[in-house]
Amino acid sequence: MFLGTVLENISMGDTNINPEKIMYLASQLGMQDLLQDFPQGFDSIIDPTGKKLSESTTKKLLILRALSSSKPLIVLSEPWSGLNDMYKQNIIKYILSLTQSTVVVVTADQDYLNLCTHAITLSGGQVSSFKTN
Repeated sequence: MFLGTVLENISMGDTNINPEKIMYLASQLGMQDLLQDFPQGFDSIIDPTGKKLSESTTKKLLILRALSSSKPLIVLSEPWSGLNDMYKQNIIKYILSLTQSTVVVVTADQDYLNLCTHAITLSGGQVSSFKTN
């Protein structure tokens, strides 16, 4: 997070990302209540050196940032860590529905790995297995 509005922190300057697009994605992920944490909504200022955001609010903002634009490659590390099971299931469902992006998820979550089309296991910095479903 950086000093700026909620919208700026999610959009990272991408003018194709607007509040409507973010709220649509938030509803897909079950995060439509996120703005309740911010009195001025998308115009609320996030000050990383001031008021601390909760871990779950920060995680939700970062997930919305990662998934709100159309990128050919999305890399996520334990994206549902610290969130409840409903958010986890919604994030997984959304990630698996993406067809225009390659999504790489770094995780030890075996349930998620079982749903993936490809899984690479690393051990000691080396590929120890490669699985295709």
